[in-house]
Amino acid sequence: MVDFSKRAHPDIRIGWSAVLLCGLLSLTPMTATHAQNKKAEVHYDNENIPDEEKTWQEGETQLPAYPDLTATKSFFVSPTTVLDFSIDPASISVGKDEMIRYTLIVKSRSGAANLSFEGLRCATAEYKVYAYGNLHTSAWSAVRDPQWKEIHETGPNRPHAVLLKEYFCDQGALASKDPRQLLKRLSTRF
Repeated sequence: MVDFSKRAHPDIRIGWSAVLLCGLLSLTPMTATHAQNKKAEVHYDNENIPDEEKTWQEGETQLPAYPDLTATKSFFVSPTTVLDFSIDPASISVGKDEMIRYTLIVKSRSGAANLSFEGLRCATAEYKVYAYGNLHTSAWSAVRDPQWKEIHETGPNRPHAVLLKEYFCDQGALASKDPRQLLKRLSTRF
């Protein structure tokens, strides 16, 4: 193998490094100029931002009164379900954050029941459980760190999917901001 570095003049050996360095340095001003031309847009209010780009913020959630289990409104989930699903009419509310909050009651044929106070977002097809009801004490037990959960058509999410698609929402938007209208939809679609 021939060693070309010994044949070349010492100035030429340094030349390749210098050419490479000059090439890289010539790109630096172009990159900086491109970064300066592409400034981030800064908005100082929410008025000039399109709705889909606004940052959504969840409003404060207050636990409702414990429900009267004899005054709930049942809703249809599936012809094959063995459980009864209902909503406490007094608990339905729609916040400024466009979330629907409600108490969900799930009863078995034997009389066992689970209660949860939840929030549902039509825009993202998600729900969150804020508290569970205790049948023995008739009191709420708040969830420590409630998290959003995606709503799916099947399994234990089926009642949430039905509330989302059939009763509370209409193609990703609130069916109504009036809780009475949502309750009416719940009543007329059963």
